[in-house]
Amino acid sequence: MARPPVTRRTARIARELYSAWSGRVGASAYIPSEKVQQLFNDLQLYPSKLEVVEMLRCAQQRAQRTEPAFLTYEEFSLFAKELKRAAKGISWTSPLSLDRDGEDTKRSRTRRRTSTRSPQVFLGGSCNPTTWRQDVAIPLLQDLDITFYNPQVSDWAPELIEKEHFAKTNAEVLFFVIDNQTRNTASTVEVAFYSGLRKQKLVLVVHPYQSSGAKIAGEEILDDEWRDLISSQRVMQLLAERQGMPFFSNIRNAIDGIDKVLREKVPAQELQSGKKGLTQINESGVLEKEAKENVPVNFDQFSASVVDPKSNQESEHFLYNDTLGRNISSSRPLKSSSSNQQPSFDVCLCGDEVAVPLLKKHGLKYVIPPSKQTDWTKQMLQSNVTIADRSRVLLFIITDSSRALAELCLAAYYIGLDYKVVLYVGLLSEKSIINGKTLSNIAIKEYNRGRMYLRDLAVRQGVDVLDSVSAAVEVAARKCIKTSAAR
Repeated sequence: MARPPVTRRTARIARELYSAWSGRVGASAYIPSEKVQQLFNDLQLYPSKLEVVEMLRCAQQRAQRTEPAFLTYEEFSLFAKELKRAAKGISWTSPLSLDRDGEDTKRSRTRRRTSTRSPQVFLGGSCNPTTWRQDVAIPLLQDLDITFYNPQVSDWAPELIEKEHFAKTNAEVLFFVIDNQTRNTASTVEVAFYSGLRKQKLVLVVHPYQSSGAKIAGEEILDDEWRDLISSQRVMQLLAERQGMPFFSNIRNAIDGIDKVLREKVPAQELQSGKKGLTQINESGVLEKEAKENVPVNFDQFSASVVDPKSNQESEHFLYNDTLGRNISSSRPLKSSSSNQQPSFDVCLCGDEVAVPLLKKHGLKYVIPPSKQTDWTKQMLQSNVTIADRSRVLLFIITDSSRALAELCLAAYYIGLDYKVVLYVGLLSEKSIINGKTLSNIAIKEYNRGRMYLRDLAVRQGVDVLDSVSAAVEVAARKCIKTSAAR
């Protein structure tokens, strides 16, 4: 097949790619995997770590290499050109391959111009091995003549990076199905983020996890992991409920609701959801009734550890009850950091408490909200949010000593709300020990997927993501000083 003619634009791009390649790897014929992302960054292209991994895997399969350890110059050029096309909004083309005969050029300019139409629905949530998209959702959407974007593909290609991002940010409705057949580590984080962002309509189907002993990806889920998965799913749901997002127990009813949102312009918050997954809220509106009556319950009062290095006390314990909206131990109203008043705390420390000595060293007044629990309620979450709202900085320390699934969701939610967040997110390895047990390779991969998703999300949103706990505390301390000086 004849090659397309060389134009000024293609010549300029070729020079740009060659210059970046030479500057990063010199005369080498390939670039090792650990330098690939840096090379794209040199070209002002910013694929996530997960997307780079997919590029390496795709190149490995096409070239039939034994390991995804490098890219050749030709492979890099193909990926870079597709990323540049996607960055210009040419995002609705069919997947291309890494064939080396130039067939990727046969898409017409007309098709490119007309293919940028936004889908009405983005199909997010649980992926492999689930088949809910193809088996249930897509046929129903097609019957209703509703356009959609399905990110679950059998053959990944580089232009899908920005194509999915375009679909997700421009769809009228984000439809997420969170099932109980996968660990959903990235999907729950994603739902939490969009719940906080509050820019798009979000409709969810949640299938609660069954009792411990059930299998996921062929592995039996033991009690401690089961509790962590339930906690993550519960927190995700409560965060979405705070924004009035509707939940459904089955896909058909949810898509009927989406149809009303699109055709009748019914607000998503007004959809009749029916019985709601984890919190078991029925159509009588128990949650709404509880909020209107505003009745304090002892179970909804809980303690948070507060340490002020400026005092002689090692620690103080306060009880919070947000139906009263006050510090119960002193009956003094807490001051909101969102107002012009002085915040109550410098740092709200979430996750691992390994950062405590460093916070004390910096003389920071910090608070540790309780989060290691499965029996989350709406009031407990509200209290957690109140503590965060009254802190200068939210410091999330996620180490390999726990799965930290609920903390990942909370971090994503606060990022969506544009709180001042500082992150340290370590990855799990075969050496990680959680509750006295090592993790399987499958579990490590799935839990790291959620962590990597949060890190990439944070970087895209301009949030500080640090490589060590000490560096994260240093940045948090500087932010506290800056915030204090600004007041």
